[in-house]
Amino acid sequence: CNYFFDFVQKTSGASVRIDSVTGSSHLRIDGGDASRGGEAGSRRVGERIDVAMELISLQIELLRDHHIRKQRWGFGRDWALLLENDLRRNANGGDHHGGPAASSKGAGGEATDQDAAAAAGATAVAGKTAPVVATPDSLRLSDPRAVGAACLEVSDIVTGAGLSEKVAAHACIIFYRYVHLPSNANGVNNAAHGGGGSSSASVSVSVNTSFKLRDIQLASLFIANKSQKVVKWKRLEAVLEHAYRVFYPGSRFDPSSEEAKNWERRVVRAERMVLSALNYDVFWPGVDWVINAVVGTKAMAEPLAENAMSLALSGHVLAAGPVLWLKYGPKYAFAAVAGFLSIDIEPLFPALSLQPLSVSHAAELIYASCQSLSRVKKGLSLQTKHHELFGEGRGAIMGTNVRRVQKDCAAYMSKHPGRAVDDSEFVSSPAYKEISGRAKLRRVFRGIRGEAVEEKILPVLGKICFESKCTIRFSDGMLEGTNDISLEGSWKALSIAEQLLCEVASLTPSVSHDQSAATNAMLYSALAGMNSQRGDLRPPPREGNKIKQVKIQPGLLDMKRIDGKHGWYGTFDHSPPSPSERTAYDAGWKTCMAANAPQEHLDSAGLRWWVPHRYGPSLSGSLCEIFCSPKLMDGRTGRVDMRALALLARSFAGGRKRMRSLYPALASHLDGDPEGNIDGAEEEDDDRRSVSISLQRWPPEKIESKERSTEGRNAMRMGYSVAALQEMQLLHQLHFLIPSPQGHPNFILPLAIALDSDSNEDEKESAAAGGATSITSKSAAANDILAMIERNQRAAGKRQLASGSHLVLEPTPLNLQKVMSRYQRKNQGGTVIPPAVLASWCHDILSAISFCHSNHIVLRSLLPDQIHLDHSGTAKLSGLSKVMVLHGKDRIRDFDPLKFVRPKKERRDHSAEDVEPFAAPELLLGGTRYTKETDMWAFGALLANLLLGKQLFPGKDRVSKMTQVFKIVGVPGEDNYDRAKKFPFYSSNMYVIGEEGKKKKYNRGVEKALRHLLKAAFGGSV
Repeated sequence: CNYFFDFVQKTSGASVRIDSVTGSSHLRIDGGDASRGGEAGSRRVGERIDVAMELISLQIELLRDHHIRKQRWGFGRDWALLLENDLRRNANGGDHHGGPAASSKGAGGEATDQDAAAAAGATAVAGKTAPVVATPDSLRLSDPRAVGAACLEVSDIVTGAGLSEKVAAHACIIFYRYVHLPSNANGVNNAAHGGGGSSSASVSVSVNTSFKLRDIQLASLFIANKSQKVVKWKRLEAVLEHAYRVFYPGSRFDPSSEEAKNWERRVVRAERMVLSALNYDVFWPGVDWVINAVVGTKAMAEPLAENAMSLALSGHVLAAGPVLWLKYGPKYAFAAVAGFLSIDIEPLFPALSLQPLSVSHAAELIYASCQSLSRVKKGLSLQTKHHELFGEGRGAIMGTNVRRVQKDCAAYMSKHPGRAVDDSEFVSSPAYKEISGRAKLRRVFRGIRGEAVEEKILPVLGKICFESKCTIRFSDGMLEGTNDISLEGSWKALSIAEQLLCEVASLTPSVSHDQSAATNAMLYSALAGMNSQRGDLRPPPREGNKIKQVKIQPGLLDMKRIDGKHGWYGTFDHSPPSPSERTAYDAGWKTCMAANAPQEHLDSAGLRWWVPHRYGPSLSGSLCEIFCSPKLMDGRTGRVDMRALALLARSFAGGRKRMRSLYPALASHLDGDPEGNIDGAEEEDDDRRSVSISLQRWPPEKIESKERSTEGRNAMRMGYSVAALQEMQLLHQLHFLIPSPQGHPNFILPLAIALDSDSNEDEKESAAAGGATSITSKSAAANDILAMIERNQRAAGKRQLASGSHLVLEPTPLNLQKVMSRYQRKNQGGTVIPPAVLASWCHDILSAISFCHSNHIVLRSLLPDQIHLDHSGTAKLSGLSKVMVLHGKDRIRDFDPLKFVRPKKERRDHSAEDVEPFAAPELLLGGTRYTKETDMWAFGALLANLLLGKQLFPGKDRVSKMTQVFKIVGVPGEDNYDRAKKFPFYSSNMYVIGEEGKKKKYNRGVEKALRHLLKAAFGGSV
């Protein structure tokens, strides 16, 4: 902190220190003696304080931005931070005041409370909140015992409905989030970033008292029930029937009664209100990551882990309160319950990055929950399946269990004195850590002259990061006047970024670095500049500085603010174009479309971290170390350039207008400065800076129309889309298993949700060819993936932005279907996909399939338009709305395809039915069971299509496709799966007429057939 405080004092003239009276959460700013110099002296003191406060505020936001980029990027916010901030306000009897300066430890990287304090300060300025009217139901929502009893009822309903206990846990977490939603949570981020316009999807919501506690309770359960795919979700009438049995034992539920219809209307309305109040942040990572971590590290056997987790998700533990489930999470509930079961929990501390004191507190919370629920009505407690730990009259044993856990925690602390544990560290199994390691490769350019960085690299830094998917950071070099450039990302991203940097700045190839601890330490020391020049205010390099999640907004956008017509045009080139120069980016065809969103809108939605840098970010996120043009500090005189500092604040704020509202004192240094001033047109363009994104319909239109058609007149309403909730929940869980900000590199990562827009008045426009030239086009080969992306970005034809809600993804310029259409084999010559590119894509697709299968997920469908390609050429799987999650018993047994067939209807011509291009033979013959084997068949057929430039098994109906399959694998016979003849759709017409007019029988010859096809495709020997 002292280094940053010295920087503030040198810049503003005001001294800053941690307040010794109130503690480390407050800073004291001294601008001098205001009594000297009269009114002018008082004004100068005020100006110093204003500049100091704005520097501190800017540092907090820079630090938040720096650390969010290292945390999980997926949709959602950190509820532990929001809950901790809410508890702190309640403990102090109100909100913290003091604005941006009320931050703990300023710019220190190891502070864990600074973001909560910043959020508290922002909350104080967020404005008025909706008044909360005290009603019986609102009082029940604030009563911990009533909330705990509601969670116990949820567990009973789930058990009666035959759903997994994970559904009950998910429902209780949604319920806790709503009950403890800060009254102005949505306004926190707007205040922190200066407002920036309100979105129709981001309205400050307090606890709505017009709904009863049971309405919110059932709405949370209905959302959780629809989000899971392990078992078939229960319709609303089934949920209400089982809820009726729990609420009113012995009574009969009549779905056709007026009471049931009224209940249906209330629950559907409550579901809509819960989704809106939580900004659709109703998804959770599940508990599989906990089991994978403890089993993968051999901290506990899998049967014991499954048993302990099942108990941790029981009603009494779920009712332990929001501190356990929102702040600590399931890993602490799991560890406490494991201690209750007399399981050795010492290996769990390093495996799950647990803090011993928090484990002890979790055990106390569970004990308090059991004590509180023991006094609820008998009718409720008798319906719950109790473990012997939670049975009546077991209070003394529970007390003994708590003391045992506390003793184990104390023993661990005595064995490892002084060990600091960061429980926000990514937790995963060793196998999944290897996957995350793919995106953590590092290279470095050393000793680059500052002039080359300032003149050649910084102007195109955002474009290089965009087109390579690589993280680039700067630091001072070993020699004065030089800089080191650190690249981090996958090997593809590093290769592209290195090529672009060498191209624009004429650099020599960088040095690859091993990721061992010793090498990383040496690299950090080198990048930090051990021999720094005089006047440098950088802190010495420190290792192990970690920070908790700092996302206080989930990322909810408004489709009205998103431009889907012009694609990615204007996201980097801000010069006013002529109509003939405009470029339309038609990414992904029907499944994914290019769009851009204003930086102002992303800021207000909590997505500031996704905006590309306009400056050179440092390794630590410190304002003192940022490299920008012009430089903040003159290396010779050691003086701070206020104009450079103001330009940096303007680029971070996203425009001059927003800078004036955020940093008025710094903005004054640009007024009247001929070099800093910009004319009205440029200022308007700067304020309208847009960021490129990709959009994917959520849910797909066909699935949405199918869902609407299934809502019959006699059935209760479905509520929000089941397919949309299931796809988002599944992506959330899969990405959380990987200890990396981007999650799994081969699945699309939802950054935000863009809600449906009512504005469909824009007319379709015609597009013209041409546009700005990308820096990748100078040396890209014809067969190179970068050239392919470049040609796609020049595609003509603007697209009308479709209505409906969308997932916001990182920019993906291509999908595999478009690539295959470009590389189709032609009669007179033609191109083939380069082998290196093909091998890379196959690796990516196999990695995604293997990850799904290891987590008991069957894809069911693998089509080329489901596979997107980002700018680094990495293949990413999408379209998970059709996948199937295997149930517990189905995960360990083999399936006989003949036991899962559908009967053949005589009046229907099944042979002419459209089938998927890569369907497995058992599915073509009438099988209905999708398995991991059918996924691998689809992958093999897709790979053959990429190799050959055409389908290996062409045909649009069952007969023609099976005929082509028999040509490769042979016709069914005694030595070649004779049981195929027993399938309902097997036909004796599945043959080919030979030259003599007779049926041609094919023997099994896969290798021979593939050699022949490849030889024909490549025009040579194979």
